[in-house]
Amino acid sequence: MPIDLPLQLGEPVVHRGITIVPVFPRLSPTAAYLTLDEALDLGLLIGEINEHGSVPELLVRNPLGHSVLLYDGEELVGAKQNRILNVSVLVGAGVDSRIPVSCVEQGRWRRHSRTFTAAPHAANPDLRRRKALRLEHDSLALGLAQDEVWQAVGDQARRMGVHSPTGAASDTFAARHDDLEELRGAFPLEPGQSGALLALPGGGLCLDYVSRPEAYARLHRKLLQGYLLDGIESLDGAAVSGDRLSRFVRELAGAKAIEQPSIGLGDDLRLRIADTVGSGLLLDGELVQLSAYAA
Repeated sequence: MPIDLPLQLGEPVVHRGITIVPVFPRLSPTAAYLTLDEALDLGLLIGEINEHGSVPELLVRNPLGHSVLLYDGEELVGAKQNRILNVSVLVGAGVDSRIPVSCVEQGRWRRHSRTFTAAPHAANPDLRRRKALRLEHDSLALGLAQDEVWQAVGDQARRMGVHSPTGAASDTFAARHDDLEELRGAFPLEPGQSGALLALPGGGLCLDYVSRPEAYARLHRKLLQGYLLDGIESLDGAAVSGDRLSRFVRELAGAKAIEQPSIGLGDDLRLRIADTVGSGLLLDGELVQLSAYAA
């Protein structure tokens, strides 16, 4: 099935070679959901599946009267080791669910807390792209992307000269905190914004979209932190052309997506065209979430 992209691009913001284009919705959303951060404050619980734990999956308990969107690449901190979400999942109200994850802290397997909290950042786009490529043909396969995720975390830490006692991705973010804060102010959240299109000087592209602007407002800062961590590695390079950005979006709009049942509400979408790989969530015909990457 071809994807109907219910979005439009705003004016690009370019700073030190990094380009971020705000994305706005063309349609009023009908799907209602909370984000991870606000749901955790209201009583959502995420923990190990049992006392022994399992690296590639976690247990979500949603006692709330609302669905909760867990966004691909969001990082969960605590329990026996930090993890990132392998796919976006819309957890139904009052539902317990097991979710597929990957470890981003290779050197720890001991409990720091009973449940997880949300990191202030999402995984950087290069890591998310590499994970998506490994999961392209089986997005729910447990552990399939783990070696690639560990490799991506380690590669970036080495390039940035960061040593982490447990190989934690969060330590790389912490080590570059001041650089990230300096860059972040150049890319403010726009009123009504529902996503973002990132273009790095080296040519890497990433698009993130959710159907509700108020949901994206809660995701903006953590997604931006991931964007800028990759951006630090290519600062002051030549900005990507507007033609390349437009072509990327046209390719997405023309891509044929494979639709399959999600582990939560709705259907999981997988797409691939040329050098672009992506995924999304469809609920009752509405595109709730979309992530896409190109090298």
